[in-house]
Amino acid sequence: MKDLNNSQPFTATLSNEFNYLLALVSGTKYEQEIDADRFVKLLENHAVLLVINKLYGERLNPELKTQLKPVLKDKVLGQFNKIKVFKEIIAQFNHHNIHVIPLKGIALAKELLNDPGVRESSDIDLLVKSDDVRQAVSVLESMGFRCEPDPTKLPNEILLQVAKDLYLWHDQYPFRIELHWKMFEVNKIMLQTTEQLVELSPKTSFMGVVYSSLSPENLLIYLCLHGTKHLWFRLKWILDIHLWLVKYHEQVDGYQLLELLKKNGVESAVLQGIFLSHRLFHSPLPSGIHTGLIFELKLSKTIDKRLKSLDTDSPIHPRIYFRTQDILFIKKGIKHRIKCLLPLVYSPIDWQVFALPRPLFFLYPVLRPFFYILRKSFKKYNL
Repeated sequence: MKDLNNSQPFTATLSNEFNYLLALVSGTKYEQEIDADRFVKLLENHAVLLVINKLYGERLNPELKTQLKPVLKDKVLGQFNKIKVFKEIIAQFNHHNIHVIPLKGIALAKELLNDPGVRESSDIDLLVKSDDVRQAVSVLESMGFRCEPDPTKLPNEILLQVAKDLYLWHDQYPFRIELHWKMFEVNKIMLQTTEQLVELSPKTSFMGVVYSSLSPENLLIYLCLHGTKHLWFRLKWILDIHLWLVKYHEQVDGYQLLELLKKNGVESAVLQGIFLSHRLFHSPLPSGIHTGLIFELKLSKTIDKRLKSLDTDSPIHPRIYFRTQDILFIKKGIKHRIKCLLPLVYSPIDWQVFALPRPLFFLYPVLRPFFYILRKSFKKYNL
């Protein structure tokens, strides 16, 4: 059986700064000279500065510690404000009986590191049931957030069917709220629906508020699918997987997990995240999951490509084509790919012309020429 670790050392192709970062996480020594400015920039670009300082700050050399101080001060203050807003939102949701699962961010840092302030993010992601979306938006608007797109301008059923989230901004905060009713473009990518996850997930208490948390297995699947969808262009997503594996690898039955992933058609997408973490950080693997699966599932080239794209001065958001391509192939089966493509050809303008009932949504792409003629022919449809 081939072993990933017997291949040519990947670290030979990396910059000194990236190798130093990997050495910090894996606990090994690295004697080569590094550029302190580039190292700090690398941490900021991959949004891992706070967590690296929290976990491995004692191993940093004195020059780097001095370099990090002013940057850390601003980031810590920003995280403190975000935690305050997070608590206020969850408290309001509790008051209005809106069940919610926070995704990534503060809740993930609390679960994996028992420190809610060390995982950097540009938003607060919240998952609610589709029946609670309008009430959740109303609660957030009462707190001063504004919603784009405005859900009142579209029929609710259409919005819930073809989209997965809404963005909300506040003039006083530099971050946004992403309110999800689906984790991904297609609800059935996860092993359970949003409604099942929100209702059945265990409850977590935090600073006097209560929210639902994904089970360890569902959390791993979500983190891996999210990273695969975004082509793993940020190191923080791989570090999330490493921290999950360190905490949970002995508690999860890898054989059973593989069976569930294979049954749902997401085996390759989830294993990408696990083996990226293992390759970079030597993360422990659950029983039943071995590196030979990389070659059995033909993941080697994909993993190498993702790793090589990480060591850059500024992470580049993958072009929409490639992100769409990864969404299409994140799960096996033509049915999944059709469900992913259909929302891309829906037009909000068409919805305003004529609202089809949910079972007939598939007709929107077919009727687009008709809607176009209608809009051009009648002034009231001249949108």
